[in-house]
Amino acid sequence: MDGSFSARFTCLSSPNSCTADSQHIARGNQRQSVAIVDHGSNLVGKPVWRRDAWQFASRFGIQATLSSKSNIALCGLFGLALVRQRARRDGRRRSCRRCVPTRLLYLTDSQTCTLPVARLLRAEAVEAEGQGPAQLALILDSTIFHPQGGGQPADHGTIQTLDQSFALDISSAMLSLDGVVRHVGKLTGSDDLAAWERHVGQEVRLSINAVWRAECARYHSAGHLLDAACKRLGLQWQAVKGRHFPDGAYNDYKLIPQSRRVDMTCEEEKQRLMAELEQVANELVRTGGAATVSYEGSQAGGLTAAESREQRRVEIAGYNMPCGGTHVRDVLEIGGIAIRKLRHKKGNIRLSYTVID
Repeated sequence: MDGSFSARFTCLSSPNSCTADSQHIARGNQRQSVAIVDHGSNLVGKPVWRRDAWQFASRFGIQATLSSKSNIALCGLFGLALVRQRARRDGRRRSCRRCVPTRLLYLTDSQTCTLPVARLLRAEAVEAEGQGPAQLALILDSTIFHPQGGGQPADHGTIQTLDQSFALDISSAMLSLDGVVRHVGKLTGSDDLAAWERHVGQEVRLSINAVWRAECARYHSAGHLLDAACKRLGLQWQAVKGRHFPDGAYNDYKLIPQSRRVDMTCEEEKQRLMAELEQVANELVRTGGAATVSYEGSQAGGLTAAESREQRRVEIAGYNMPCGGTHVRDVLEIGGIAIRKLRHKKGNIRLSYTVID
């Protein structure tokens, strides 16, 4: 075992009658569990894996205090979840029991970079470990900010009151399990939180960095285009994961019995396939064609995260799949694609790429 910790959970709605002690035993990266011991509240009476801790915490509105440097961390003030260590860098991903799911306007219009009016529902501090409040999170009824997730980084930008008395530079946006987007920026003064709290219920103006949005859209669309290139070559690779970040983009593919295999020890074979994929992908770019977004059902007023998973599909170069990200209007905007690396990764094929002007 590589470490352990204990935690005490408290149900926010009824602290006196809804508590449970937890003993966490680490069993390596993929096998870490949390054993929940029932103390009369009938919460959970069996071990749950780390990936299920999100659902447990979200369901019962849990606030936790942990006592180790494990890769499961405390996720803050308003009813939360246990999160992986990487979430610490961007603040805390938390459920918001008092807020309705945020309407994600970028799902119906990826090109809009300003929103004249949205309503501020909540302002809350985001605490850094052992340092107290360091960031401010704003929750709105609707947003044009793409939160980090689905293989795409978060938008950057600004949220400003209509009277221009306050503005917050947004460095990240996070989507909780219940569909609420938190727009996170750095606190610059001790009175910032109180000032924003006084504006709750009022309207604010949103603007995002259009250059960054366009770059992220190019990378995301390029990832889909590579899926189409794999299909054109008859590789029979099944797309399972994508990371469409400008600082290191890749697609992961699962191999099935019908898949074309690659001898990763043969550099010549790898380079030949990479050249084939790059050629087909760039032919598709030069041919051009719209990135088409379609919906099942009504999308008036924007979709929530849950609705987008069920209703939104994106088609690029004849390749259609569910997607909640932003894309170029035409694949010509991608410019070009360069294949950087082809390798095995955890039993899958990883295809690393970049876009070029």
